[in-house]
Amino acid sequence: MSCGCLSEFYISEGATLPVLRDTLTQGGEPIDLTAATVSLVAKHRDLGVRVTKTPSVVSPATDGNVDTTFATTDLQPGTYDYQYVVTVGATVVVVPDDGSYGTIVVTARL
Repeated sequence: MSCGCLSEFYISEGATLPVLRDTLTQGGEPIDLTAATVSLVAKHRDLGVRVTKTPSVVSPATDGNVDTTFATTDLQPGTYDYQYVVTVGATVVVVPDDGSYGTIVVTARL
């Protein structure tokens, strides 16, 4: 499985926009998220702080798109690696599963 993860997603410290949108795919095709539970798991590269969010599945769920919004206190300045955990019934998969991660860059407020 792979992720149409942005190479780098930029957001400012304390901001709630933009929304992070990714397309979860398998073999180049979107994953049907109709019966799935999806979590985004991110880890700060320097601080080791882990953040878990529940993204919204974008309709139609068959397109594999998810939107993740962040609260003002979710992210600290710096760089996070992230991936998705997709659960369908008893099956759990990690996306992407090729050893790569998406990247979130949080810029500090002035």
